Amino acid sequence: MRSSDLHDLLFLDLGCLVHGLDPLVGQLLDALELASRVVRAELAGLLLAADIVRGLATVVPDLEVETMLVTGNTSVQALAGSSDEATLVVLGAERRSFAGRVWTGDIVAGVAARAACPVVVVAPEWEPTHDHGRIVVGVKDPEHAGDLVAAGLALADELGAELVVLHAWKAPSGYDDIIVSRTEGDEHARTQRDLLDGLVQAGRDEHPDVKVRTEVVHAQAAHALVNASADADRLLISRPRHGGALHHLGNVARALLNEARCPLEVHPAKEKAPKP
Repeated sequence: MRSSDLHDLLFLDLGCLVHGLDPLVGQLLDALELASRVVRAELAGLLLAADIVRGLATVVPDLEVETMLVTGNTSVQALAGSSDEATLVVLGAERRSFAGRVWTGDIVAGVAARAACPVVVVAPEWEPTHDHGRIVVGVKDPEHAGDLVAAGLALADELGAELVVLHAWKAPSGYDDIIVSRTEGDEHARTQRDLLDGLVQAGRDEHPDVKVRTEVVHAQAAHALVNASADADRLLISRPRHGGALHHLGNVARALLNEARCPLEVHPAKEKAPKP
């Protein structure tokens, strides 16, 4: 028998005995058992962190690594708070059912919705050895996407990759067929492509060698971006703008957290640039 099994058995037997004698002592024993489980969970977390540090040392020997263990229900606040002085936050995607996310909370979505810096979410099935040579930037509103496209240009330049700037649009179901069947659909696509081209040209001076394609597709944004992520090394999006203390990612971003086939980089929303 393992020592942990013996520990649990002793608590079980003593708990049955003490509960029959004195409820207060039984409650104390329950508290001790809970504390014991918390300590063991913290120890497992520290061992995992140490193992990660050892693994990083084999890949980047000169990298300075600092670890911090956060327990309880403060994980989102702690990770989001650490982003105030960070350049990038990297998280592993949580592949859980909807019921599981409702019951335990969604740490990744919570951090991505609150962080002060970009958050990269890496799917568990992603392999860094698959190099597509392509960065995709998903643009919802070109008027607020200048910084996002600039970040895509810089990343593509750093990695020697092509940049695809993608805008997907689809009208509400009751009107989509009417709009697309007329010339308004083509006109909308031309307008959006011109706006995307303008965003790219604004950053061309700093990254003149990056090959760029702008695409405007008539499709649901989440579907279009998931499909594009299958052949990308990273997908960049911006979380929705909103006022006050509300933290919300939006349906498209949440769908991409669960379905993107490459690392997803979520940028904080930027306010609309003032017109000259």
